[in-house]
Amino acid sequence: MAQELRSPSMTSEIQVSGTEQRALAERYQQVRQATEALSAPLAIEDYVIQSMPDCSPTKWHLAHVSWFFETFYSSPPPQITGR
Repeated sequence: MAQELRSPSMTSEIQVSGTEQRALAERYQQVRQATEALSAPLAIEDYVIQSMPDCSPTKWHLAHVSWFFETFYSSPPPQITGR
């Protein structure tokens, strides 16, 4: 069964099949594992320091990417009311 995804800023609807959802979940797991492998050599302290003004701490990036996937890909779209 396809799940309907709708964004408040989009006027069209996108149909996503269960197969596509599973593929996206698998891709997320691949990306997450690669990210964890890149972060493995870091000490705990390395996750919290900002090494330079133009770069956020590692823990921020890990959390932000996770939030992005959860918010935009694994959760139903928000329902906008009162418009």
